[in-house]
Amino acid sequence: MISDIRFRLSLLLLAMVLSACSTAPSAGGTSWPMVDTLPTGPPEDLNTSAPATVLRFGSDGFAYIVGGIPDTVRVGDTFIGRYSGDWPLEDLPRPPLTTGRVVKVFNEKTALVSLSYIMPNAKTEGLEVTWESEPLGEPIGKGIGYVTDTNPGGRADVQFNLGAEAGVEIGDIYAILRAPESDSSPDVQVSRRVTTVCLVNDVIEDAATCRLWKPSGLLDPPVPVEVGQRMLFLEHTFGRAPPTGVIQIASVEGDIDGAGRAALANVFSLYTASLTSPKANIELLEQTFDATRVDFHQIEGSVVRLNRPHVVVAGSVREVKGKKHLIVNYTGIGSPIGPRIVAAPPEGGVDMGPLDDLSSDRLLSFAGTVWSAMLVFRGQTSEALVHIKSFLDDKRLSGPLRWHLRDQFAMRWVALGDIRQAKWLVEEDLAVARATNDRDAYLNALGTVIHLHDQLEMPERALASAKEYLDARAAEKPSSTYISAQSMYIQMLLGAERVEKAKTEIEALIKTCPEGCDGQLASALGGIAWSIPKTEQATIDLVVDTIVGHAKKDGEAAMATARFLQGVVAMRGEEFEQALIAFLESGRLYESHGDRLGQSRAKYLEMLAQMRRNEPDSALKAGFTALMMAEEFQDYRDVSDIYLQLTRLYTPREEMKTGPYLTAALEIFTQNIQCRLATGDEAGAAESLHALGSFLLRVQKPAEAKVTFQRAVYYSIRTARFDVTAMSHLSLAVVARLENNLEEFRDEIRRAKLMAEISGDEAIQRAIEEALKPPEEPAPDPTQLL
Repeated sequence: MISDIRFRLSLLLLAMVLSACSTAPSAGGTSWPMVDTLPTGPPEDLNTSAPATVLRFGSDGFAYIVGGIPDTVRVGDTFIGRYSGDWPLEDLPRPPLTTGRVVKVFNEKTALVSLSYIMPNAKTEGLEVTWESEPLGEPIGKGIGYVTDTNPGGRADVQFNLGAEAGVEIGDIYAILRAPESDSSPDVQVSRRVTTVCLVNDVIEDAATCRLWKPSGLLDPPVPVEVGQRMLFLEHTFGRAPPTGVIQIASVEGDIDGAGRAALANVFSLYTASLTSPKANIELLEQTFDATRVDFHQIEGSVVRLNRPHVVVAGSVREVKGKKHLIVNYTGIGSPIGPRIVAAPPEGGVDMGPLDDLSSDRLLSFAGTVWSAMLVFRGQTSEALVHIKSFLDDKRLSGPLRWHLRDQFAMRWVALGDIRQAKWLVEEDLAVARATNDRDAYLNALGTVIHLHDQLEMPERALASAKEYLDARAAEKPSSTYISAQSMYIQMLLGAERVEKAKTEIEALIKTCPEGCDGQLASALGGIAWSIPKTEQATIDLVVDTIVGHAKKDGEAAMATARFLQGVVAMRGEEFEQALIAFLESGRLYESHGDRLGQSRAKYLEMLAQMRRNEPDSALKAGFTALMMAEEFQDYRDVSDIYLQLTRLYTPREEMKTGPYLTAALEIFTQNIQCRLATGDEAGAAESLHALGSFLLRVQKPAEAKVTFQRAVYYSIRTARFDVTAMSHLSLAVVARLENNLEEFRDEIRRAKLMAEISGDEAIQRAIEEALKPPEEPAPDPTQLL
C-alpha cells in the first residue's frame, strides 16, 4: 500500500500527466469502434485451478473467473462475487462484494469478465461466483440497483429499489444502463451502455427517487428509461447547483472582417440556449491567441483569472490548400472544481473548414466539446460523462473532435475511479489508430494508456509503452511534447525499479532544457521528484535544486510549486519542521498568485506535517481550513480524505492533553464515518467505527463505545473484513470486562478468536491473548471538554 502523501500525489500526478499527453487525432474512427482489443486467452501465469468458480485478476490487468464455467454461460451473463473463505455465520448469507458480466468464454475452466461494481476497499481476489438473473436479486451495498418506476410523481423522474438500508443518500448520482443488445464482447462494456445519469433527491428505507439529467435540445433525446434497467452508483456529491461559469471567445487571429469570431459567438449562444439551465455566460475577450500552437494550454498565464469555472475559446485563420480555414482551440483557465482530471487542448487545434463555408455541424460539435470542458471545470463529472456520451452517439461528430471527446470520455471514468473502464476505451482507440495508420490518434491513446497501466500496477507494460511513446516523439525534441514523453518514460523507469537508467535519463532531460524550456522542465521534474527512492538523495537534490533554480526566474507561481515540492521531499525524509516551513511558504505564494487550489493543497500537507510534529491543535486548524477549501471546490472525495486524516489525531499516544482538537473529536469521527458511507465504503466505515469506539474507550465512555463497536461488527461482516470484526469483538470484550459481565466477556472473546482465525491475522490473535491478562487501573479522564 502506498503512503498517504504518495497516494494523494499520485492522483494529482495522474491528472497532470493525462492532461499533458492528450493530442488531437486526425479524422477517422467511429463513436464506438467495434474492435476486439481483449485477450484471446488468459495470461500464462494465471492460476485457473480452483475448487469452485472464483474471481481472479490477471497480470494483464483483466479480471477472470476460473475453476469451472457451466455450459449454459454466455457472453453478457451476470454474476455476483461473494466471500469464499470459511463462513461461520449460519444465519447470514455470504456477502456479495462485486458484480459483473461475462465478456469472453475461453473454455470450460476460464472466462474473461468485466466488473460493473466493486464494494470499495473490499478484498475481491478469490471471490466465489454465483450466477444471477436480471435484475439482481440482492443489493451490493449501494452500488447496483434497478428501476422500479419511471413516473413516481412530484419532483422525481425515476424510482429505484435501493434506499437508506443500502446506504443511498441525497446527492448520490447513478448511471442508468441499458442491457447489452448483442453477445458481442464490446457491447458488454459498461461505458457503451450508459444512457443517462440521475441525481438522488429523496430516500426512504427501501427505495429512492432521482431527477434525470437533461441534455442539449440540439441533440437526439436520450433513450426513455424503462422499469428493470440497472442503476449503477457513480459518485456522491454535495448535491448543490453548479456555480455559474464563463466561456470567453477571444478575437480570432487573422480574421479581418470578424466573420470567424461572429460564427463562434453565435454557435455558443445557440448551444447554451438549448440547455435547460446552462448557468454559463458567453463573453468576448479582446485578446488574440494562436490556436495552432502545440502547447495551447500555456495561454492560461496570459488570461486574467475570474475565480469561477472559466474556459477560453480561440481561433486562427490559416491558409489550407489555397483557402482560408478557421482553426479553433480551447482551454480551461485555473483549476477545475471536483476531480481535477482533464484532457489537454487539441494539439495544433481543430480545422473547422473554409472560413466562407463553415459547417454548422462541425461548429455545433466544437461547442459541445467546449461545453463538456465547462462541465468538467464545474465539477460535474457524471454529467460530463453522459454529455460526452450523447455527442459520441451523434453521427454529426466527426474527425479530431470525435477522438478528442473519446479521450475526455475515458478520463471521466478515471475521475470516477474506474481505471479498467478507461483502459478498455483507450486501448480500443489505440487499436483503431494503428489499423488506420493515424499517427495523431496513436500518440493520443498511447500517451494516455501508459499511466492507466501504471495505475493498474502493470509496471513492465507501462514502461514498454512509455519507451514506445518516447521513440515516437523523438523527432520533436526539445518541444513540450518530447519533454512530456521523456518525463513519463523516467517515471515508468522508476516504477519498474530501473533506478540507474532513470538517473541517466534525468540528467539527459535536464540537458535537453538548459534554459528551462519556458517552465516545461520544472513541470516535468516535478512529476518525477517524488518517485525517486529516498536512498537516491543526490538525485533528489539535483531535481529539486534544478526546479528551484528555474523557479527563481520563472515567477511567483513557479516558486510556489517549487516550495511545495521541497515540502513533499522533506516529508519523505521525515524532516517535518522543514516540510512545514516549505508548505507555509508555498501556501503564501499560492495565495498571493490567486491560486486557490494550490493554496488548498499546501494547507492539506501543512496539516499532515503538523500531525507528524505532534501539534494536534495546529493540525486541526489547518485541517479545517483545508476542509473549507475542499467544500468550496465541491470535491467530496477531498473532504472525505481530510476527515480520514484528521481522525489520526486520535490514534494512541502517550498523553492526551485537553485542547480544541479533543473538543472536535466526535464531530471529526462522525463526519469521517458519514463520508465513508456516502461513498459506499462500508469496509472503511467499519474501520472508522472501530477507531471511534477505541477513542471513546480511552476517554472512558464505555456505553457509547459499545454501540460503536457493534456497528463496526455489522459493517465489517457485510464486507467480510474479519480483521475488523475480530478487533471489534475484542473491544466489546474489554467493555464487558469493565462492566464486570463475565459471561459476555467470554462470548466476545470466543467470537474474537473465531474471527481472528478466519482473518489469519496473527497480530490480532496476539492482541486477544494480551486482553486475557488482568486489566490495569484506568487512566484519569482528560476530556472534560468533550
